[in-house]
Amino acid sequence: MSLVRYFNPNKELRRIHRNFDNFADNTDVTYLAPIDLMENEDEYTIQVSVPGYSKDEIVVEADFERVTITAEREQVNEEENSELTYLLKERSTRKLSRSVRFRKPINPGEAKTTLENGVLTVIIPKSEEAKSVNLTIN
Repeated sequence: MSLVRYFNPNKELRRIHRNFDNFADNTDVTYLAPIDLMENEDEYTIQVSVPGYSKDEIVVEADFERVTITAEREQVNEEENSELTYLLKERSTRKLSRSVRFRKPINPGEAKTTLENGVLTVIIPKSEEAKSVNLTIN
């Protein structure tokens, strides 16, 4: 008498999903951070969603034409607490990054940043040479 294995498609899909999650957790992937970009006459404002990141985990770099925001968390070692076993782990360590390039020069030396409720706000003044002026016609 031979044994016939019952094929359970749901079980196989769960196995594939679990294997994919394990693969995704082991790769160094940088995710594109969602942003809002606004401007007025004197400055640009960038708002970046960085939920769960502290200010120590976020780096903001700026030059005269570009602002780059990077957020990265340390990998938590799951074996630190051997009393607990993960049944589901959806929160992973992620690296978020976003660069914004401006058409006109900015003044990075006077930029201001705040982090509140998972939203990083970067306010960057426009360079004096980037502001428009009204010219008189002779």
